[in-house]
Amino acid sequence: MPEDLQQDPPVNPFTALPEVVGSDKDPYTKDVPLNLDEELEFSAAHMTKAAFTAKIIFITIITVILFTMFVAMFFFIFTAKVEKRVVQKSIQSTVESIFKELNVFLTTSQLTTLTSLVQSLDVPDMAKADREAKQHNDALMKKSFFYLGIGAAALLVVLFVYYFVLRHHAIKTFGPAATRGVHYPAMATVCFVAGMGFVGVVVAEVVFLYLIAARYQPLDSYKVRRDILSSIITAAYCKGGPPCPPATPACQANITVGEDNLPVIQRACVNPFPPPS
Repeated sequence: MPEDLQQDPPVNPFTALPEVVGSDKDPYTKDVPLNLDEELEFSAAHMTKAAFTAKIIFITIITVILFTMFVAMFFFIFTAKVEKRVVQKSIQSTVESIFKELNVFLTTSQLTTLTSLVQSLDVPDMAKADREAKQHNDALMKKSFFYLGIGAAALLVVLFVYYFVLRHHAIKTFGPAATRGVHYPAMATVCFVAGMGFVGVVVAEVVFLYLIAARYQPLDSYKVRRDILSSIITAAYCKGGPPCPPATPACQANITVGEDNLPVIQRACVNPFPPPS
């Protein structure tokens, strides 16, 4: 066969890599800076198994660190305030509905009894409770960031040591042919990919919080109204009455509907912890 018609045998790119990567024939040498597109394409085609595994580990851990710190900051700065506003709005709506229902549900004499009962109650110091809650939340925030910061710093130190161990091992094994992004991860690419994933999560979190979570109704208003009304009526009808016997020590107001479709309230003694059936 003439020499000009002879064809070179097919070359397996995986078996040929050790002979080409880092040599004079390699268009991607460690002395030539790569832009991001070239580096991604080059790394995907040439990376060793150890370098590729390390790259995935670095991207995953850096993304987890960024996202964990973001979630903590976002919760204490934004999410907690949004949740507080949502809960306050729901409670205000529920309380307003309760007072409207009391005027329909109770008779004039019952409302008078309830009013005198409320006036005789001791009002707790809510300002003190607010201060205690704020102190608790501030201490929780500081403790959270302290431990999260320690954990993030420890992981970054481990990644730092791991990277230089891989780099040292690659240089020791391949000598001058050791190439960034081939025999050990290119940290610029790692940080870029982790940062892009982090930005996507941040955008999704912010959009979800302000478009969906901020409109969520956390309270079952009907159940809350029913429970509060039952507690108020039970307190009004049980206070000052005869004590219940030891067998059924808890006083409770049972509400039924009479023949004229008006509520009938009767005082009863019940066992707060009935035996299992």
